[in-house]
Amino acid sequence: MDRARAVWPVVLVCLALCAEAAPQNSPPSPPTFKFTQLRVKTMVKSGVPAEKIDVVVLGDGYVKSQLGPGGKFEKDVASFKDTFFREPPFKWYRDSFNWYAVYVESFDEGAEDRPFENKRRNAFDCTYNVGGIERLLQFQDHRSVLDAARNAPAIDVIFVIVNDGRYGGSGGTVRDRQSGRFIPAPCFSSHGNPSYQVAIHELGHSFANLGDEYVDPGVAENYPLPRRDRDIENPNLTLASRLESTDKEYLRANLKWAHFLDLPGADGKIGIHEGAYFREKGVYRPAEDCKMRSYDKAFCPVCQEALVRRIFELTSRTFDDADYHRKHPIGK
Repeated sequence: MDRARAVWPVVLVCLALCAEAAPQNSPPSPPTFKFTQLRVKTMVKSGVPAEKIDVVVLGDGYVKSQLGPGGKFEKDVASFKDTFFREPPFKWYRDSFNWYAVYVESFDEGAEDRPFENKRRNAFDCTYNVGGIERLLQFQDHRSVLDAARNAPAIDVIFVIVNDGRYGGSGGTVRDRQSGRFIPAPCFSSHGNPSYQVAIHELGHSFANLGDEYVDPGVAENYPLPRRDRDIENPNLTLASRLESTDKEYLRANLKWAHFLDLPGADGKIGIHEGAYFREKGVYRPAEDCKMRSYDKAFCPVCQEALVRRIFELTSRTFDDADYHRKHPIGK
């Protein structure tokens, strides 16, 4: 009995020491990010949200010291905003947009090098090498992106800018669980103009349903052509099977963008150019080059009009084709 009494204090001391050591050997708890009651700065105010397109810019991989007034996040958002509004047709309709920056704190800078690494504690789990493509930069946490964006007065477009000096970006949408609508949500790095241009190109997809005009046979197999004599749904693409002739009269009657052919300045600039939708043959685009083909180019007139039609739709205005082309002639 005396021996048992002597052993118990030793056992209790060992248990206490193990209890103190256990947390040190356990994996660290995941960081808790804040997605509500975030600071919001209005960068452009053109009117009430119901009458404007509300753009929300979120940052990923920005730490607390970079989120103050005049800090890196604010400068990066301003730089991208200025690039965006230099781009036709957005520069023509700047007063159709409100623009908000929402300040989201990460605990580490930058993006992951590849999916599922979890080396960086960034708020939206942005990562390069998605699908094995080095420059493909995407956010993985869709729910948190939407929750953070809801701090702004309204949302029509979300941009996620990632605090990383490497070139990269991607397109896509997030689904609003309340309304069911899909919100354009390009993701891109703070690398500078090349990544900014990727974001604007990607917005063309999700905002105005523009199709890719470049050739990439390795991607084409993932995007099968429509069946049963249907055309591609994008306003800037059409199938060769839909065009039985290159005669201008035939094109006036059948081409998707036929109303451009007789506009001043259209001759030699708007027509049919083979090679689009990742294919060298069988798909036509309207112009020789365009941002939907080359990121560093301007949107072609056909794509510009599609974007403006969407701007008018979201701001509840009636689009007048004749008035639009009178104000924005081709080549001017």
